[in-house]
This record gives sequence, C-alpha cells and structure tokens, in this order.
Amino acid sequence: MNVRAVAAIAGIAMVAALPISCGSTSPRSVLVGASSSDYPPRFEFVDRPDAASLMECLGAAETLVVTVDTGQDVMAVRREGETYPVVVWTAEASFVDARLLTGEGGWVRVGRDLAEPVRTDVEAAVGSSLSGYVFAARVAPDPVSLARSVLTVASDITESDSSSGELTVSVVVDGSVGEVEGLEAGSIPDLRFRIVDGRIASVGARLPSGEEDSFGFVWEYNGMSGVAEVVPPLVAKDVEDVVALIGSGDRGRNACELSP
Repeated sequence: MNVRAVAAIAGIAMVAALPISCGSTSPRSVLVGASSSDYPPRFEFVDRPDAASLMECLGAAETLVVTVDTGQDVMAVRREGETYPVVVWTAEASFVDARLLTGEGGWVRVGRDLAEPVRTDVEAAVGSSLSGYVFAARVAPDPVSLARSVLTVASDITESDSSSGELTVSVVVDGSVGEVEGLEAGSIPDLRFRIVDGRIASVGARLPSGEEDSFGFVWEYNGMSGVAEVVPPLVAKDVEDVVALIGSGDRGRNACELSP
C-alpha cells in the first residue's frame, strides 16, 4: 500500500481549531474522544492489503509490520512472521534489503528522488506494498494524529457498531477542500476507524478507483508500549552502483496463490 497520500494527512491537522459542535454521542465526538490522548513516540502497526485475491497477486501486495520511531523520524518495515526488516526509511533515503533487488547480502541505499527508469525497476523488484514505504514522503502517522487530521477536512461522519461492542466511525473527506499544503484532495481516501474500548484499533480505506475491484488497506494498531528503537544501517551500497543487477533478487514469500 502506498502510504504517501495518507501519511501527508497527518501534517495538515489544526487541532486547536477542531470544531466539536455535536452532542456527546455523535460519531464525531466518538472519534474526537478516541483521538484525545497522546500516542507513544514509537509504535507498531500491521499493514494488511484489502482487495480481491486477484488484485493482491497482480499488485504483489503483502502484509507488513511497520515500526515507527517519530523521535528519530525513521521507520522499519518487515514482513509478517519475520524478525528483521527489509526496508528502513530515514528522512534522507531508504535502505532496502539487497536480497530483494540483487540477490546479494547487505543493504542498498535508495533516494526518493530516484529517476526513471531505475525507480520503476526498484518498485517492480520489491513489489507494490514495500515500494510504498521505500518512496514514502514521511513516516506513517499514528492513529490519533491521523484521526485529528481527517476530522478537519471531514464532510460526513457516520457510525456503526457490531455485536461485540466495537464501533466503526467512517469519515468522508470534503472534496471541496482543494489543495491542503500541496496535497490534492482527490488523493485523500475516505477512512474507517475501528474503535475498541475507546481507542482506535485500526484504520481502513478503499483508495479512489474507477475499477469495480478497488484496492485498499487496513492498518491494525496494537497500542503496545516498549517498542524498540529503529536503527538505520551503517553500511550500504548506493542504488546507482547496482543498477545492472536490479531485478535479479528474490522477493521470496511474496508469491501468492489464487483460490479457485
């Protein structure tokens, strides 16, 4: 899942100006309440693709675990069920496990201003889910910041509950907002916030698409404390030095099978 559009929303919040004009039981107030507390500076979430199996296979989508360290402005991305990251994002560049690109050991430093056709080659080599993090504009937002930001540009907020007591608050973004700090409103997806015991447990979206089977994502937050800090690699080859080898690596577990 490409997180650039969603992560950018976290930078547009004006919390002090957030209107709270509805009653205490309104969907808006429910989401405001769930986003009223601070979130840990280091946190983890699971990024799951939300699409038909055919689209997930064609798009090389996979489930990832993302560790965000806002204090250092870095994040690490690993595959679900694995221990070590395959992408480490920093403000200056991203580091990609060389096995994905070239089949060799170590790390490859990839700048986000990487020119074509090398950028396309890198995206194809790592797959759509990982490439969204390799070329992300900033670290992924925590659910509290994301909720506060989206509430400032919401045109409609609805609520539904389940038999288990969970609440889902759906936020439709105001299409008349135009551009917000350079972000086109059309690139901001409508979001669904699942709230359990007063806290945001997950955020989901279906990205705008003209296709019948649109592609989306679900970010599942565990709210755990004591998340380890992210340590960027100290040694890495520059992507320009391995251009000829890109595409010879192995995405490994990324292979998928379509159910009959």
